[in-house]
Parts: sequence; structure tokens; C-alpha cells
Amino acid sequence: MLKRKVQLTGGSTFIVSLPKKWAIQRGIKAGTEIGIEELGDSLLLLPFPPSEKEKVEIPIEDNPEALARKVVALYLVGFNTIRIRSENRIPPEAREFLKNFIKEKLAGTEVIEDLPSSLTLRVLLSPTELSVKDAVKRMGMVTRMMLEDALICVKEVNRTLAEDVIKRDDEVDRFGIYVIRLLKSAASNGGIRRIGLQNLRDCLGYRVTVKSIERIADHAVLMAKNSLLLKNRPLPSLIEKLEGLAGFSLSMFELAMSALEREDYNIAEKVIEEEGKIESLVAENIDAILERTPQEIAPLRIIVESLRRVAEYSTDIAEVVLNLTVTKTIGG
Repeated sequence: MLKRKVQLTGGSTFIVSLPKKWAIQRGIKAGTEIGIEELGDSLLLLPFPPSEKEKVEIPIEDNPEALARKVVALYLVGFNTIRIRSENRIPPEAREFLKNFIKEKLAGTEVIEDLPSSLTLRVLLSPTELSVKDAVKRMGMVTRMMLEDALICVKEVNRTLAEDVIKRDDEVDRFGIYVIRLLKSAASNGGIRRIGLQNLRDCLGYRVTVKSIERIADHAVLMAKNSLLLKNRPLPSLIEKLEGLAGFSLSMFELAMSALEREDYNIAEKVIEEEGKIESLVAENIDAILERTPQEIAPLRIIVESLRRVAEYSTDIAEVVLNLTVTKTIGG
């Protein structure tokens, strides 16, 4: 670590020198303006105004799925305009796949130019319109509804609702990718407060939270899919036990999201304290499942395991809240 001694100039201004090699490598010279962002106990130095990755052009690929992954990667690292070009016409099936993928996976992104040999998309949504916290809150709301509807699917063997739950997972993924884009941009180019957070520690915490919410939504999808394997509605006695387990897991998730939104250490601590109750509820459900037919035991066990995982991922979110808010409990 390099050290610099703070000096006083003019009787009221503190100054500190920059490492010469570091400054030269970044084109900094006398008169260059530097942006300074406060990040808690640290300062972040940036070119001023901060540079933005504006446009990029990539060639079409034979594999549309591979191309879609490249588009996501460019979206995540911060490019605002992505042009996909071809020497010839873009095949209709590839064009349709890409347009649907953009609509389903990339929040705030629209196709602004659709030509025979090129497809141009642009990110139109800014952090001022949808902050990290608002996007995560939206993820939580959609996921909670998915869990509630997945339980209905299990109780009623409702194919239409199950397919709807599965489809809604795209919305959770879309907001998750958007949040990761904002976090990556803030971590590399500054602007932590521009995305609605306070410091780099918050970025890491919200990255973990996004992954936990995505996993919970995945388990809602898993429940819905396995409900389709049930030929008949479960017996009332089993439904009662499933509702007890589901209600507990859902309350854990709701409390964890409330703790995150309110930045409340005590609520998060309550979630973690409740985790120990999950095992007895799971055991009760497993005992009831073993009384079902062999064909139904497997999907029902997966459903029960998914409900367990919902509670565990909720605890992960609560632990993030503890880490983000612990200094408030000691007056720091």
C-alpha cells in the first residue's frame, strides 16, 4: 500500500499527492479534473465526467443462444447501445429469438432499429427511474406471488396457474439482471449514490440478495412443475401440513424482505432465530407424504424440499441485512 502525507495549503485546504505512475497511466496531468465520491470511510477517484460504455457492435453468430449470452454480458458491463450485424440477412428465426429474449430478460431495453442485416437495441431505463432498492423490492413482490400461487397449484393441481408461475420467473430474472448491471457499473465507474446505495459494501450485500431471491423464485417454479405430476389433489390432511410449512417459509421470506427494505437489524435477527423451526415442519410433511402412492411421493418430496430451501434462502437475506445494519446497533 502506498502512503501519502496530508498537507495543509492556503491555511484551510488539505491536499494529498497522487502516485505519478498511476496518474500517467490514466492520462492525468496538471489541470485534469478528478471526480471524488465519498464511500463511507473511503474516497473513490474517477475521471470527470465519468466515462460510460456507450456503443458496441458485434457480429451475428450461428448459435442464437450463444449470441444472447454475449448480449447479456455486454448489457451487464454497462453498454447502452448494442448493434448486432450480419454480412447478409439475419435469419428470421434468429431475429425472432433475439427479440423475444431481449423483451423477456433485459429490463428497460428496446429494439430501436430492426433492419434486414442488423438489429440494434438500446437501454432506455436509468437508475433515477428504477433504483437498485426499487428493483429488488419488485423482485420480492413477484416472487412472493409466485410462491403463493405455486401452493395453490399443489392444492388444486391447476395446470393453467402452474404455467403462469413458470412464466413469471422471467420477470424475476429480468429485474435481477438489471440490478447486477447497476451494481457492476457503480463498482467500476462510481456513482454508488446514483443507483440508490451508500457504499461498496451495500453493492456486495444486494448482489447476494438478488441471487437468493432468484433461487427462491426458481423453487416456486420447481413447485409448480412438480404439481403437474400429481394426478389427484392431495388429501386434506396433507394439504393442512403443506399449508403449515408453506406459511412458515413464506412468512420467513416476507420478514427478510421487510428487514431489507426497512434496514432493520432486529427484524433480520428474528428471521434467523425462526430458522430452527423448519426441520420439525419438514419432518411432519415427509411422514404424511410417505402415505401417498409411489408415483406421488417423488414430486411431493421435491415440493417440500423447495419450501425448506425458501426458508433457508430467506435466512441468507436476513444475514445480509445484519451485515448491512450492524453498525447502527452500536451507534457507528
